[in-house]
Amino acid sequence: MKNTFLNLHEVILILTLAETLLLCMLFKLMPSKQSQSRNLLSLFFLLVAGTLATTTVTWNSSMQTWDLATWSLIPLVLSSCLLLQGPVLYFYLRSLSEPLDLFQWRNLIHLFPAVFVSAIILIFKVNVIEWLPWNWPHLAAIDRAAVKFIWAIVRCFPLIYVLACFYTEYRLRQRQKQVYSMIDNTELRWAEIVLGGFFIHWLWSFVGYFIGGYLSGEMNDLVGTLNNYFTVILPLSL
Repeated sequence: MKNTFLNLHEVILILTLAETLLLCMLFKLMPSKQSQSRNLLSLFFLLVAGTLATTTVTWNSSMQTWDLATWSLIPLVLSSCLLLQGPVLYFYLRSLSEPLDLFQWRNLIHLFPAVFVSAIILIFKVNVIEWLPWNWPHLAAIDRAAVKFIWAIVRCFPLIYVLACFYTEYRLRQRQKQVYSMIDNTELRWAEIVLGGFFIHWLWSFVGYFIGGYLSGEMNDLVGTLNNYFTVILPLSL
């Protein structure tokens, strides 16, 4: 994803972005008894759309020459979308069994990683150029440490929510077996597809982060491209 403007991989990302926005509207507009759950699922895919859009801008060599690449907006939105997907998916699964008060302080704590990383990006004025790993050797030591720290959080932290989501999904299945369970089977099936798809995506991202230093530039590009395609597959399956 470095040589040409809108190569095949980037065209696929943009098409998936359009499809993801369509899913957001569908989940928002389709009638359902569980409006909070649908709203959270719509928000989840809006975050996916934000990830796809900022990923395209970040890794496109032509866009890297635009003034936009000197702003902190793109890394901030990309990091926030990646870090908020886990909490939103977790709340979506929980909302299938009971309504949630999302503005309780114990629920708002889940926003802290995204807010914390956003603050670091703004303080150190991290832009698209500084975000790209092959430019890290040219950064000042403190700036390089800040960007590497952000990458570590973005790549590793979501796996905590993967584990929490699997536990929540297990409890939903247990409740569904009970006679008084009101959990809709279609909603639960969608939840399993979303959770399964993004478990693969997050796990690949986590593993890729740790093995990236041992791979060539071409192999790292391949790992990153496959990671993007795991995101592409999920909206297609839904």
